[in-house]
Formats: sequence, C-alpha cells, structure tokens
Amino acid sequence: MNFLPDAYSLCDECRGERFTSDAISVKYLGLSINQVLKLTLEEALPIFINHKKIHQPLKLACELGLEYLSLGQSSATLSGGESQRLKLVSELSGTRKGHTIYILDEPTTGLHKHDVIKLLNCLRRLVNEGHSIFLIEHDFDVLRNCDWIVELGPGAGESGGKIIYNGLASKLAGLCTPWGELLLPGHLVDK
Repeated sequence: MNFLPDAYSLCDECRGERFTSDAISVKYLGLSINQVLKLTLEEALPIFINHKKIHQPLKLACELGLEYLSLGQSSATLSGGESQRLKLVSELSGTRKGHTIYILDEPTTGLHKHDVIKLLNCLRRLVNEGHSIFLIEHDFDVLRNCDWIVELGPGAGESGGKIIYNGLASKLAGLCTPWGELLLPGHLVDK
C-alpha cells in the first residue's frame, strides 16, 4: 500500500500530545517533554550541556548542519542526506574499534555549500582517524577533497559502467573542463 498517502488520526487519549498528562506534568529546567521535543537541535544544546551522552551527539549534528531539525521530528520526514548525516552522528558518537568503511550515496544532495563544508570536515575527521570512506558523489567541492576517484561512464545506463578514470583527484582536475566534463574520450586508467 506504498502508493497511498500517509494518513494520521488524532489520538483520543493524548489529543496529539504523544504523552499522558502525568508525563507532561514532569518538567526539566521548566520544560515539559513536549516542549523539549519541539526544540531544534541548536536550541537543545545549552539545555543539555551537563549531559555528555545527549550533548555530544547534538553538537555533532549541529556541526553537520542539522541544527534546524527538531528533537521530536519524525524520521519519515527526513531527506536521504539528513538521514545519512544522522547516521554519521551516531557513528561519531559511539566508540569504534579498528578500521571502519563508510559508504555514502550522494550525501550532499540538497545541501547548501556551507553545509557541504561541514560534511567534508566530518568526513575528513573520520579519514584522519584511520577509517575509509567511499562516496557516490557529483559535487565538485567534495570531489576536489577526495584522495582517489573512480569515474564511471562515459554516459548513464547502458552507455555507462566503464572505468574512464581511476586515479588521484588532482590529476583528474587537470583533465576536466570548468563544468566537469572529462576532456579525454574513451578509457583513461591511471595506475
């Protein structure tokens, strides 16, 4: 039934508040649970400054450009890029043992250039910690920051799937037009 739109109905018990009146009557720093869940991540930062397990993920999410999300926001309303960045927050907040490989599919889709820089800083931190990141990406700012690029093409669908470049990002930059088109036709593999 995925083709039908989402349907919502108001709960007779809580009247859309998601909690019983007893739960809502409990306050933390003068805020009920409903008021806390309506806070943006940025607004919640100072409130939870003394709670490391809450504050650290909030700070990381804000560093990744997600400060506008609310604490109680439904995951169904998140874009793919927002979801991927929240998963990165989860990864960065936890303890990782050994080498981890991260695979991200177009994490910059819909991001402002300012937020792309925030994402790059986070990814660079992971690489500096010894982890590997594989990106499927078209954003030139991100591509310029990659250590190694594998370019598939020359076109899409049946016209693609061949390696037309495999090498350092710095070398690829010299082979592209200002709008990113590869100047050399055919297969170019740098070993």
